[in-house]
Amino acid sequence: VAPYVLDARLCISYLTIELRGPIPRELRPLIGNRIFGCDDCQDVCPWNSFARVTPLEAFAPREGALNPWLVDLMRMTRSEWNRRFKKTAVRRAHYEGFLRNVAVALGNWGHADAEPVLLERLDDAHSLVRGHVAWALGRVGTTTAIEALQHRRAAEDDAWVREEIEAALRDAHPGAAVVDSSSMGNERPAHGADSSSHARAVPETRRHDAHPDTGGARA
Repeated sequence: VAPYVLDARLCISYLTIELRGPIPRELRPLIGNRIFGCDDCQDVCPWNSFARVTPLEAFAPREGALNPWLVDLMRMTRSEWNRRFKKTAVRRAHYEGFLRNVAVALGNWGHADAEPVLLERLDDAHSLVRGHVAWALGRVGTTTAIEALQHRRAAEDDAWVREEIEAALRDAHPGAAVVDSSSMGNERPAHGADSSSHARAVPETRRHDAHPDTGGARA
């Protein structure tokens, strides 16, 4: 916000880990497919140009931790989530916060392939999840997504979630969430013959990959 002054409330790590409530709507598109934290500050720090990959096994990425499929993460039950992220920092986000983050990443992907899992979560027990799923479905913008939002609006009893649904319906249009690949460092477009790179999330442990796949369908 000024030279040598940072607004921590705009930090992706704050938004995806420390923030317990909704992620501000205007900030969601800027998060991309980062579902837990952000190491961009580490990446651009001049001092870190001297960093080397550690040989210590304890610091190596866990199996399946690099570029996981967002759809698979969104389908995780609480018990599966607890087992997968036992004794990891990911638990700081809490289960509902984690699903919130994945919903935002899926919305930023904006592909119709995200629709089924988002529809499954539109009736989630937690309003925090439902609200962000509604936003994501608006970004997908298919006829089925819009109809599901209209149906959920009629049944929704949480005022904030209704507000999210109304905003999603107002702004919904196909391809709303296509990310400019030139600004994200993607090698493939979000829509077209192959959009698989956008189906993953940013690696949970980015320090071991200087150029992670930042496409949408993987984390």
